[in-house]
Amino acid sequence: KYLSDFMGPEAESLDSSRLLHEEVDAFEAALIKKTLAKCRTHEEAAHRLGISLSTLTRRLRQVKNDGQL
Repeated sequence: KYLSDFMGPEAESLDSSRLLHEEVDAFEAALIKKTLAKCRTHEEAAHRLGISLSTLTRRLRQVKNDGQL
C-alpha cells in the first residue's frame, strides 16, 4: 500500500518476482515513454528528464533492444 501511495498508478505494474535493476529499468522505460509523448522533440524530452540528448538516445536504444518500448 505504501508504495502505491508514493508512486501512484505505476506501482500497480510492479512485479515482486523481478530484481531491483529490472524494476528500475521498467520504471525508466515508462518514464521515458510518458515524457516523449508529452514533448515535441527528443531535445525537449531530454531537458525535461534532466539528461543530455546523447544519454536519452542511448537509453532509448537500450529500451528498444530490451523490448520495453
